[in-house]
Amino acid sequence: MKKKTEFKIKKWLESVINHDIDQYEHWHIDDFDPTLKENPSKWISSSIEMLYFAYTQLEQLKKQYNLYLAIFLKPKKKSQNINFEQISDIEKELRYSPPALYLFEKNPDQFFFNKVKHKELTLNHIEGLNNKLKSSYSEYFDGEEYSYSLWFKVKSKNTWLQEMIAPFN
Repeated sequence: MKKKTEFKIKKWLESVINHDIDQYEHWHIDDFDPTLKENPSKWISSSIEMLYFAYTQLEQLKKQYNLYLAIFLKPKKKSQNINFEQISDIEKELRYSPPALYLFEKNPDQFFFNKVKHKELTLNHIEGLNNKLKSSYSEYFDGEEYSYSLWFKVKSKNTWLQEMIAPFN
């Protein structure tokens, strides 16, 4: 990741943390790196890299915010279950808007996820994603079509270490 992108992520986090936020703040990845706007083939890998970087910055600041990555998918006319076998499957379904990092001051379930259908999703089998990410998807019906988003959150070290050793216990 470019130093300029890292700097922008740090500044965004500091700005949000040092000011009152109204439930949540979000920035699209092309706000951090404008070269990504017209380069959807890099959206997933770049956004995951940014998620990890922002997570490490929050840990260093010792701040208790909920950080998520949202990847927006093409809308559908009918409700569907979402599942993917590989990154290219997700790339084919990307919406025109680049992914975004969301920073919630409180538990997002209280005011955000409880307003949309939200389901856990296991994507650990996909190369490029791993057991350090918790994944889910949301579905929202606006009266005409169903909108979908993939949501990723970095699991705490304790969580993913416990999951790694669980099969051996």
